[in-house]
Amino acid sequence: MNTKAYTIIVFLVFNYLGFTQNTILCPLQETYLKIEDPVNVPSITNNPDGTITLTHTEAYITDVFANYVIHDFIQSFPNSSSELRKYYNISFENRDLINELYATVPSSIFQLDNNYETTPISSNIINYLDGEVFDLTKYCSDIEEAGEYCEDNEQNVPNDFYLGMEFNYDATNDLMLATIIGSTPCGNSFSISLKGGTVNNTLQLWISNPGTSTPSNYEDSCHYIEETLYGIIGVSCFEESHNGNIKINMDTGNDTLVLERHTSTFSTDFMTFTNHRLSTIDTDFEKIKLVSNYKNPYINFTNIENDNYKIEIFNVSGKQILKNKTFNNNSILSESFATGLYFIKLQNNKKSRVFKFIKN
Repeated sequence: MNTKAYTIIVFLVFNYLGFTQNTILCPLQETYLKIEDPVNVPSITNNPDGTITLTHTEAYITDVFANYVIHDFIQSFPNSSSELRKYYNISFENRDLINELYATVPSSIFQLDNNYETTPISSNIINYLDGEVFDLTKYCSDIEEAGEYCEDNEQNVPNDFYLGMEFNYDATNDLMLATIIGSTPCGNSFSISLKGGTVNNTLQLWISNPGTSTPSNYEDSCHYIEETLYGIIGVSCFEESHNGNIKINMDTGNDTLVLERHTSTFSTDFMTFTNHRLSTIDTDFEKIKLVSNYKNPYINFTNIENDNYKIEIFNVSGKQILKNKTFNNNSILSESFATGLYFIKLQNNKKSRVFKFIKN
């Protein structure tokens, strides 16, 4: 892509997102194609599920598109100069689509800005993350020009802020699946799959599964924390502010995980997670156990000593089934729940803990 044209595009996109976007989570991925000859612009068919089907005059290109989930294909700057009118924006879920187009379609048909290179996910990352849940506990940004460093400025997330991520490794495709537990304080939920970055002990977003995204603004206490996290992992509506791979820092001694990624303003963002096994250890919470008994249609816990607990329930897709209700045993009937996996968030005014509940 022409450097000058690319600079113009980045500038316009940044301004567009900065002034019109009212959500901080954009779980789908986007990239640009330059199409010199209008005859090579694929036709679009809208599908009932909100996705689209792209059909090209070359059957093999149509076949490539058919192998992937595509959500949008639009002319990037329809009212601009003749050169910018050649750019098209494609919204997709899986980066394999871009790599296959890059490898099989001549540049005379589609000019792609880049393809995505990967390395195998390191065994250290797999062993540390697979099957574990990590809770966000701290966040920070190194801004060297201002003399601000995380050694002095690392901040704890608020007491009422809970954001947990569960990791599971897909050995067949060498992908690390990361899923938000329930929904976040800003009301977002999603799952993503990560591949190995271009260097060891790094990851990069690969597959984005659409999730729940709610309007937000800078006045929300949760906004900055979540926006920074989404920028690091690659699902932010302001994704242009981060670049490079996600660096994975693992502290086995403290059972913590730090996600690190550089920004385009020459700073570095950090998000610190603590293994759920440790972050929920509390005199009261350590005693509490979820009672799962098919003979009892109610959701119950053992060792709850008072009624100062609130409960929220989410299904595996992140949809909230029950919202912030005071919990008492034998007060929540599970018979109406569909069969499947649920996440039950129990919290008091100091701590929160997420339990898995399977309805058979």
